[in-house]
Amino acid sequence: MSEFQNKLAVVTGGGASIRRELARQLVSEGSHVALCDVLMDNQA
Repeated sequence: MSEFQNKLAVVTGGGASIRRELARQLVSEGSHVALCDVLMDNQA
């Protein structure tokens, strides 16, 4: 996934389930991630 390095990804609903894992993988591959979720506790 080197094509994601130094890119910005916006993940909506990223505080839970598969979108949370996607956000983690993008970060591990060098992406900058903006995460939003309707529940503040899910964004930790």
